[in-house]
Formats: sequence, C-alpha cells, structure tokens
Amino acid sequence: KMLMSNIVIVYTDGEMKANDIKRECCSGKWIPIFCYRQALKTTIPLFSDQGIALNFIKRNLPRHWDRGGTIITDKDIEFIENKGWEIRRMDYPNKLKDLPDVKFDFEILEFDESPDFKIQYQ
Repeated sequence: KMLMSNIVIVYTDGEMKANDIKRECCSGKWIPIFCYRQALKTTIPLFSDQGIALNFIKRNLPRHWDRGGTIITDKDIEFIENKGWEIRRMDYPNKLKDLPDVKFDFEILEFDESPDFKIQYQ
C-alpha cells in the first residue's frame, strides 16, 4: 500500500515564477497555497496523488502560470484546521472554475522551518 501524500497546490497568480517562490517564500518560511471561496467558506484542496493535483491545475488555472504543488505534513494540516479553513481531499481533478459562486484565491501557509519545496513543475 502506498503511503498517502498530502499535496497542496502552490498558487503563483501568474506573476511569481517558481524560482521567485523558492527564493522569497522558502527563506521566509511561508508559501501561498491555492484555495477557493464559496459563500463564507475557505476550502483548501488536498491531493494524495501528484498526477491528480497537476490535472486539477490544468483544468482550473490559467495555462501561463507556473504551477506546482508541495507536500505538507500533519502539522501543516493542523495549522490549516486551526485557521478555520476547510480541507477537501480530492481523488479526482474536479473542475471548479465554471461554478458561479466559486472564487479562486490563496492563503499563506506558514512553517516552523524552511519548507522543503518539492514543487513539481510541468
């Protein structure tokens, strides 16, 4: 049985390039992670599989954006839950971008130590 990873999508908004994020965010011990807002709820999609995460990005985010994900720990998940954000495990790359009441955004995930920034860019 494969160990489940917890992968979140790193949000670049089309402005930041992968290297910028690596330089600025990792030294500052934070990264912008993709979320979506619906009504008053903030949801962080969580993927156990890199392929699903990348397909989710392809289906939902603009093509010219640098894209990738990073693996987070149980401690990071606790951080997310303490912020009151919902976690939605996705086993399928759902298409959310056409839903009328969904807004894409990001939240800042903070780390105790510099994140091991395993971003897989495609």
